[in-house]
Amino acid sequence: DKETSVKEKLEKEMRCWICSKIIYECVTVVPCLHHFCMFCFMQSLQESQECPKCSELIVDFRKDTTANCILEAYAESDYRTDRGAEECKDIEEKLQAGGIFAKFKDPFGNIYVGNWKKCKRYAKGKMTYLNGDIHVYEGDWKDNLRDGKGKLIWNGHIYEGDWRKDKEEGQGEMIYSNGDI
Repeated sequence: DKETSVKEKLEKEMRCWICSKIIYECVTVVPCLHHFCMFCFMQSLQESQECPKCSELIVDFRKDTTANCILEAYAESDYRTDRGAEECKDIEEKLQAGGIFAKFKDPFGNIYVGNWKKCKRYAKGKMTYLNGDIHVYEGDWKDNLRDGKGKLIWNGHIYEGDWRKDKEEGQGEMIYSNGDI
């Protein structure tokens, strides 16, 4: 019947291209706008920066809150699901741990190599910014921001010390290009 056909089409679109299961924690990639499980996608990013479905070069990716609301409503409905509570708990623990290590180059040429947690730079990582001059930050990250201990090198200057929400804050040492400290 028509209702069954609609449900089947919806379920097909809600499946991760990588694991073939209903998407858990949806990530949408740009520019192709394909959707994947966050954990599956972050693992695939370790191998390639191409979309796992269409092989288009990924320029950005984000947690898709709209798709996640739809998927959550689907999971809570009477419709069929192929993920058990234990599997979801296991995936959530892996996503929270922030142990996914991958390299990503954004459309501006900036390159991040390090740990990711739920599609955000997290824990230890190195970001090379290519905005005119090369700037390099290596250190701690939290929610895509420099946060913790880290070292920034730019225009011959070096700051090494504490960071809070992407700003130098706390104890640190600034060495200027002329040698002043």
